[in-house]
Amino acid sequence: MLHHYYKIILFILLISFNKIGAQTLKGIVVDEDKLPLEFVSVALLQPKDSLLVKYTSTDVNGKFEITDIKKERYLLQIYLMTYQAQQTTITIETNNIKLDTIVLNREVNSLDEVVISAFVPIKIKQDTVAFNTKAFKVRQDDNVGELIKKLPGIEVETDGTVIAQGQTVTKILVDGKEFFNNDPTIALQNLSADAIESIEIIEESSDDSRVSGIKDGEKNKVINLVLKPGKKFGYFGKAGAGYGTNDRYATNFDVNSFTKKTQFAVFGNLNNINNTGASIFQRDGTKDRNDSGFLTTGTAGVNYNYEFKPDFNLNVDYYYNYTDNKQESLANRTEFTSNDSFDSQIKNESESVSNNHNASFSLRDRSKKDAYLAFRGNFKSDDRSTDNINSTVYFDDIGKEDTSTDRITRSNDDRKNGWLNASYRKKLDKSGRNFRISSGISYVDFFDTNYQLSLNKYNISNPSAYYESKEIITQEDTNDVIKYNLNVRYTEPIFKNNYINFTSTINNENRDIGLYEIKIINDIEQTPFEYLQNYFGQQYNNQLGYLYSNKKLQINAEASYDVDKQNLTLDEELIVRNVYKNLLPKISVNYEYEKGKRLRFQYY
Repeated sequence: MLHHYYKIILFILLISFNKIGAQTLKGIVVDEDKLPLEFVSVALLQPKDSLLVKYTSTDVNGKFEITDIKKERYLLQIYLMTYQAQQTTITIETNNIKLDTIVLNREVNSLDEVVISAFVPIKIKQDTVAFNTKAFKVRQDDNVGELIKKLPGIEVETDGTVIAQGQTVTKILVDGKEFFNNDPTIALQNLSADAIESIEIIEESSDDSRVSGIKDGEKNKVINLVLKPGKKFGYFGKAGAGYGTNDRYATNFDVNSFTKKTQFAVFGNLNNINNTGASIFQRDGTKDRNDSGFLTTGTAGVNYNYEFKPDFNLNVDYYYNYTDNKQESLANRTEFTSNDSFDSQIKNESESVSNNHNASFSLRDRSKKDAYLAFRGNFKSDDRSTDNINSTVYFDDIGKEDTSTDRITRSNDDRKNGWLNASYRKKLDKSGRNFRISSGISYVDFFDTNYQLSLNKYNISNPSAYYESKEIITQEDTNDVIKYNLNVRYTEPIFKNNYINFTSTINNENRDIGLYEIKIINDIEQTPFEYLQNYFGQQYNNQLGYLYSNKKLQINAEASYDVDKQNLTLDEELIVRNVYKNLLPKISVNYEYEKGKRLRFQYY
């Protein structure tokens, strides 16, 4: 018992020493009139190469605080756009350092002066943090993904998902334009880090908020990759190939062409070294990182973006993925009982081949401040075949085959799905009166076939008692779904910061599921099993809401009346007919007590 107390005391002491060793730097930044400055970037850099170590920004009172600093010598840089940057060398020696008030002077442009600008590793605006890529060490052949991993506050998951300041990044832009909008990780894996001048982490308001000007508490994290001036026009790219022992190879290339109005990018890679090279999607749409066995992967993609005028863009992209995964295993097992032991051998061979096609488009018109028109679509095709051979042999006590099980399975899946969506948002006047209308349609078309042969042999070493059983199962599955919806929303201001809104939504779904199965046991065909299921659902939802919104606080209270109609038939016979009526309340509170820090409460 005493031993556990020692462990606890040691753990507390380690935490205490860790806290004691962590230094804090505090200060206040003001302008020439002694007024506090907000959004000033405060950065600690390595003196020898100006690499970024830590950063923060000032709050509304001009205060800043950087914690968990090691006792070292740093270059302290204070910067705000339109002000002269300040740099000084400081040495962190004590636990808590409070600097004298820092005064920033406004920049003065003079034709008779030559101004040498300081290297600025980070710039902070209201909703954007921009990192200068020169502040981070990268190798010449690194992609953007390797660069982003070095940014403070950024994490890249094993499946390629990017987390920025604790929030998932929803899309990645290149010079403000969408780039492979269906899979943002493609930009990270196929753009060269050497082509990027800065990386902007943007906290983007919702589409509704940008048009209406009313904060709704909804924010998305977006990354914008700003190209170097020399990469904004003309062609650039790279190519590579390698060959090694055991016939292992790897090839890759990417070509990019950018002009003032267009962006064109094409990439491809093919390898058999278990390197996916880009995202591989499973049937349910999640990213697959399975690299066991012998994996051959080929990927290719093309992205085109055309800017009709500022904030009016057309984006089209296509992505192809091929995988061939082969696996073999051999296992010898011995099982023990109280009186005896049994040996067995298990062999397994499998091969899975997939061909995936993914095409997307978006047409976005945000050229007018008080309106937003968008058309989007995505279409996928997933063709997969899997073959598996499994053999298990059990041996008797003298090592002869006694029982065996052989199983062959084969599946072929042809799955297609897609969706189209259109939306229009319009602000009607300065008070915040606005409306939104959107509509969409989606479909699913699945056709799967499965074949299984099972052969069991008994008493193999005793011909007089030998017998076997054989079973063949063939199965076909179909799943066809079509959905469509219509949504209309109107918001009316009642007085300052207070709004009421009315939303009406219609959703329809029609789903057909079919199964046909034939089973043959010992060469005798069984009665086929077949069924056809149809589901039809309609949902009508009318919602009345109240919104209070100011700079820091948003309170949203809603009550919706929901009517769900459901019909289910099995083999053309009506099984279920239900109508559900519900009154559903919902309350959400969002409070931004500090820049980038929020408290959020939801009840529904």
